[in-house]
This record gives sequence, structure tokens and C-alpha cells, in this order.
Amino acid sequence: MIRCVTGHFPLATVDLLDGEWATFTVLRDPVERVLSFLRHQREVDPTFAEASLEEVYAAPVTTGATMSLTCIARV
Repeated sequence: MIRCVTGHFPLATVDLLDGEWATFTVLRDPVERVLSFLRHQREVDPTFAEASLEEVYAAPVTTGATMSLTCIARV
């Protein structure tokens, strides 16, 4: 049985699950989140492998990154 679902997805996802669920959002420190995202881009995108964080930040990146993590727990 699924007890908890976490990930970066819209809250409407709960409508696709059977049963009663509660949702909550975990917010991250905005500065730490941006730094984490920039480091992640260097790891996953060869274009940024040798780039500084400033260079990654200056590049137009369209990934749909979010500043929060949505959690859904079975009630």
C-alpha cells in the first residue's frame, strides 16, 4: 500500500489517486535551492560541465524547476 508520495508535480495529482489524501508543501531556502539547481545543471548538462555557477546562472535554462517539493500522504 502506498503511504506517501513525494516529487515535483502539480497538486492536481492527488485527483488521480484512489482514497483520501492530505497534501503539504515543503519550501526550501531560496538561495540554497538556486545554488542546488545550478550545481545540478552542471552535473546533468554537458554544456555546463566546466562552467562556473555564475555562467550557469547567466544561461537561459528552461527546465520547469520549482522551489518546492509537494508531498501527498494517505490519510
